[in-house]
Amino acid sequence: MELSNAVLAAALGAALMNAGWNSAIKLGGDKMVAMALTTGLASLWSLLVLPWLDWRAAALWDASVWGWLAASVAVHTVYHFVLPRAYQHGEFGVVYPVARGSAPLFVTLGAALLAGEWPGATGLAGVLCLSLGVLALSLRSGAASGYGGSGYALATGAMIACYTVIDGLGARASGSALLYAALLTLGDGLATVLIVAWRRGPAVLRADARTWRLCALAPPCS
Repeated sequence: MELSNAVLAAALGAALMNAGWNSAIKLGGDKMVAMALTTGLASLWSLLVLPWLDWRAAALWDASVWGWLAASVAVHTVYHFVLPRAYQHGEFGVVYPVARGSAPLFVTLGAALLAGEWPGATGLAGVLCLSLGVLALSLRSGAASGYGGSGYALATGAMIACYTVIDGLGARASGSALLYAALLTLGDGLATVLIVAWRRGPAVLRADARTWRLCALAPPCS
């Protein structure tokens, strides 16, 4: 019961942090730049944490773990460019519920096909209720403001599902979920910053003070 409570608390905390940094991306001026700043600062936090983690597990990692990590960095980086597009074309009250509400359905399918983890009837009913309930939150906002960005939001949900399944398999194989997560955050953050810097140039550093403030306060999670 203590473990279940801890996992539940961690999941709720992660959800709160995720909503926080999504808000920073939506409210930031140039959304691509805001994404680069947010993920770049998250990479900095990971870099500071890395020396304190147990690296003995990494010495035992085989090629499959590094493969999962590389695949996750690639998917996260694509996700970092799809999400700002969604917020550029749609309202937060539509994009966020659609992206996050569709992800559990995609994850369930991916886990069944790739990991052989088939949910029971109760589990499947729970996923359906959760996803449909979250998706329903977007209906009123969408009707009032239009459903622009819904396609990008569904693509974002698919990206979330992809990296969730990949990270689940990779973290299990690694034997150190914290080290795996820190290296992942460092890698995808650097990739995102470099791509945005290449496309936008100095605009990344010339972001307005409000965008810098939002990104600095955004919790470092994806």
